[in-house]
Amino acid sequence: MMERTAPEQYKQLEWALPVISEERKRRIEATVAVHVKWAEEFEQEYPAYAMRGRPIHAFQEAPGQTSIETYQRGELYSYGEHTEMLYSQYIQECAAQNRNLAALIRENSARMYGYESIADLERE
Repeated sequence: MMERTAPEQYKQLEWALPVISEERKRRIEATVAVHVKWAEEFEQEYPAYAMRGRPIHAFQEAPGQTSIETYQRGELYSYGEHTEMLYSQYIQECAAQNRNLAALIRENSARMYGYESIADLERE
């Protein structure tokens, strides 16, 4: 994430970071693409709720506002390779089953805040 949000500082630290294989980069990009797709789908159905969170795309970022795309990419690059691989496999399984994990997480969050559903929160 720092590579995008603080590029000058990243360049100073880059030498100390592990080299990421092309295979892992492709896997991470595929996982990020699923997260972005889920966020777009969620925004279509619940625009008011979605507006309360991060912007979806990197091109929508502003100072102090990191997008879902950038955040997810940075998060995955910080994982150990085995953990990232297992997580990426899980995300691909969810996608294959048409399970929008972003919507499920937000549904649970809405309930934890006392709403019956996302639709109730959206109406507010």
